[in-house]
Amino acid sequence: HTRYWRDWSSDVCSSDLVNASPVVSAGSNQTVCQGSPLSITASSTPSNTNISWYLQGGSTPLGTGNTFSVPTTTAGTFNYIVKAENNSGCYGYDTVQVVVKPKPIPDFSFTSNCGRKFSFTDASTTSSGSITSWQWDFGGNGNNNSSNQQNPTHKFSQNNQTYNVSLTVTNSLGCSATITKPITTGASPVASLGSTFPYTTIDDQIYFYNCSNQITSITFTNLTQAATSTTTYSLNWGDGPQWVNYNQSSFPAQGTTTVSHDYGPGVYNLTFVAINGG
Repeated sequence: HTRYWRDWSSDVCSSDLVNASPVVSAGSNQTVCQGSPLSITASSTPSNTNISWYLQGGSTPLGTGNTFSVPTTTAGTFNYIVKAENNSGCYGYDTVQVVVKPKPIPDFSFTSNCGRKFSFTDASTTSSGSITSWQWDFGGNGNNNSSNQQNPTHKFSQNNQTYNVSLTVTNSLGCSATITKPITTGASPVASLGSTFPYTTIDDQIYFYNCSNQITSITFTNLTQAATSTTTYSLNWGDGPQWVNYNQSSFPAQGTTTVSHDYGPGVYNLTFVAINGG
């Protein structure tokens, strides 16, 4: 290496072995994903020099010391200058190039027709390359709580619960990013029938009763709570194997629509089921 001393009469370093300019190296060029940590360590000979770091073209040092934490918040190609200066005012330079690859911007939307079943739609973008992989974490425990599909569907295990759903996307440059959104499932419907017919309750079980020996028509209204627009109903009158199916249009919850059935003397187990769609 060419060595220099400072010529005080001309304020420059000149060739000599007495006051040699430091030799500094910042190592090889670097490539990093946007937002990822990156540190560069410089070495100098002699080692007891003052190290400072600059963005090429800038006059204000970005850092001092052998190790420099590179800003990676902005994608692009950046040249950094490391300067080593000794106590005699002689100095040496090195340049290192850092390529900051853009990371993708993850995003997704979701819809649900009912309490627990959701459809997810990927809305992620990337400014360079393309998105090549998707990894979903639906925030629950047990099996089937993840997916690598771009637009998956998922049925959560509990009603009226909040799950933190995460999507991690990776682009063709090898950079990844994650977004997390809370998803709240709907409440389970509480099936209930109302009637003006006399009834009593025993052990939380409703018993409609009729003391007549004649065939009697009993009319019911739908008092189901936490129903949605896609809630469906199945009703078995208890005097035969047939089930009658209804929806929110034909037998709406908290509405005035009624259904009736004729009963003869006897004891019947009426069963009414409400199911939020999906």
